[in-house]
Amino acid sequence: MRNKIEKIFVTICSIKVQKKDGSVETISDQEETYELLELRDKIKLLLETELEEGEYTHIMICVCKVTIIHNGVTYEITITPCYEVKIPVSFHIRRNRTTEVVLDFEADHSIGIGPLGQFIFTPVISLKRITH
Repeated sequence: MRNKIEKIFVTICSIKVQKKDGSVETISDQEETYELLELRDKIKLLLETELEEGEYTHIMICVCKVTIIHNGVTYEITITPCYEVKIPVSFHIRRNRTTEVVLDFEADHSIGIGPLGQFIFTPVISLKRITH
């Protein structure tokens, strides 16, 4: 059933970062929708922002909606409250330096089939690389 999925649209409703001291900062609360299968093996800029200097330990991405097109039929999964994916990362922000964090939203591992044949969404997002 999964191999007949034509499109997977994921709506991200917020992105946060966590510093080493445990403090959390929302860096985006703009809803953005991405088509995951279209982005396979490609890099897409999610966000460009300035962060305070310091050590960061996590990026949190909140997913609030998923739309799957399977055999021409649209299935919507609304997630309330949003599903927060906490991605462990370790990077240091320095003054006047650019740090790039590349994440991989693994569409193939994020969609499952439930016991009644329904789609189940469990987002899998992993760290691909960090460059300073």
